[in-house]
Amino acid sequence: MGKTEKAAEKAKRDAKKLAKAAKQDLKAAAEKAKKKAEKVAAKAKDAQKKLKAKAKEAEKKAAAQAKAVEKKASAKAKQTEKKVSSQAKDVTKKAKAAAEKTERKLTKKADAAVSDAKKLVSRAPDAAAEVVATVGAAIAAAATAAAPKRTPAKRPATPRKSAASTAPDASWTVAALRDRARTAGVAGYSRMTKATLLDRLTK
Repeated sequence: MGKTEKAAEKAKRDAKKLAKAAKQDLKAAAEKAKKKAEKVAAKAKDAQKKLKAKAKEAEKKAAAQAKAVEKKASAKAKQTEKKVSSQAKDVTKKAKAAAEKTERKLTKKADAAVSDAKKLVSRAPDAAAEVVATVGAAIAAAATAAAPKRTPAKRPATPRKSAASTAPDASWTVAALRDRARTAGVAGYSRMTKATLLDRLTK
């Protein structure tokens, strides 16, 4: 074997050694990179877990706050409803008393008319029939005048025609308040309660 062949053989062996060493180095580097990637992935997973826990805690806190706000709003609504109900009862009581007073006054007038009629009948027998007819008409008119002024015991009624010219108050019905709200251009009036309607119309 010549010198050239020996040199070539040596170069070949050296190349194999270098290739083997390089392969081992690459394998070691790959293993190291893999371990590092696994550590990064583990950290990312842990961070994701912590973020998820924080998000869940924040969601729970927000739900508790929303529930507390809802509870306060409900309590306030009940208090307002109770106040309005008390005012409505007071108005109903006053309206009933006024209706009874008017009825007594009209009854008294009717009784007086009947009494006068009886006197006229006793004094003028010839005009008795005419007087009785007149008295009957007066009694009927008095009864007719008294009937519309009666107010239901549970809900004071306000005539719709007055809703356009007077300021709304607790004696108004929900229908009258919604009619006024419609005329005033209040948005969503059909879904509002009596208390809300009063609040919006009296501002």
